[in-house]
Amino acid sequence: MKKYLIIILLILSIGVYGEKYNFEYKSIPQKVDCTFDYDIRSQKNDNILFRYNLVTYQATLENDIYKGVLKSDIENKIFEKACDFKFDNDIKSLKVSGLTEKLHQGIDLPESILSAQFSLPEKEVGVGDLWYIKVKNPLQDKDITLECRLFRVADNIATVYFSVKSPFRPNHMVTERELMREKLHDGSTFYFKIDTLSGHAEITGSGLWIFDLKNGTLLGSDQ
Repeated sequence: MKKYLIIILLILSIGVYGEKYNFEYKSIPQKVDCTFDYDIRSQKNDNILFRYNLVTYQATLENDIYKGVLKSDIENKIFEKACDFKFDNDIKSLKVSGLTEKLHQGIDLPESILSAQFSLPEKEVGVGDLWYIKVKNPLQDKDITLECRLFRVADNIATVYFSVKSPFRPNHMVTERELMREKLHDGSTFYFKIDTLSGHAEITGSGLWIFDLKNGTLLGSDQ
């Protein structure tokens, strides 16, 4: 009896694992709560310059407009201002429009980072499936490639793991020039200028998106 029970459980688990899910934005969130924590380090010879920036934004949906307050803590200098925007829903992504203020003091960050930049897969995907999306580099007007994987689905709540795409190709890269070319193609390396800093930078990162498949809304993200 135990043997048959194990076989039945295996069949059920394979069935769940093989199920395909369709991601669509059916609604937009009632509240937006974002925290941007920047750890910026630069090095010249043996000297390392450290800059800490913390930006928080909370907004509530009122008559199709998100109204909120943006707070910035830049090296212990506090800035606070009203900042409103809208979400345009095109089923597979949420796009910010009508942003009234810059998101960061002295840095023109793109509007899109307020939306968590979760672009949905164009076709149905199953647990374990991969897809790739482009998101905006917060410090430069250039796209970064993210690799996304549907990690699990439970009670119509999908967990998606993502990471900045690492340079990869079937042929082994043997020179630094080849590696740099691949990183530039993926958007994970760039030349930047922020305040008085300038130079070459590389981006790494990963995180999770939590998506409600039934209601078609993004519940949260950590990226």
